[in-house]
This record gives sequence, C-alpha cells and structure tokens, in this order.
Amino acid sequence: MLWLNLILTCLLFSTMLVLSMLIVEFIGYLALHQRADDSLKGTRPRLDWFFDDMREMFWRK
Repeated sequence: MLWLNLILTCLLFSTMLVLSMLIVEFIGYLALHQRADDSLKGTRPRLDWFFDDMREMFWRK
C-alpha cells in the first residue's frame, strides 16, 4: 500500500509539473506573438498560431 501511495504521489506531481510547464510555454508563446505585424492582426487568432505551430513541431517527419 505504501508503494501505491508513493507511485500515485509521483504521478500527481509529475503531471502537475508538466501542466505548469505547458502553461508557461503557452503564455510565453502568446507574449511572443503579441508583437505581430499590423498586417497580420485580425487574420487569425493567436490561439490558432499556437496550435498550428505545436502541430508542426510534434508531427514533423
């Protein structure tokens, strides 16, 4: 039972760490793209930029 608690605790903390890293990455990405050209403003939401770039990064062959 102690091992189960230890494993579940490690999984919980590692999940929290990964989620916090993703949130920080997302905030940094939005801050980076906030200075986009005025010509690009209004063409695509910043959230779409984020997901398109993440898709390219993870599915690149």
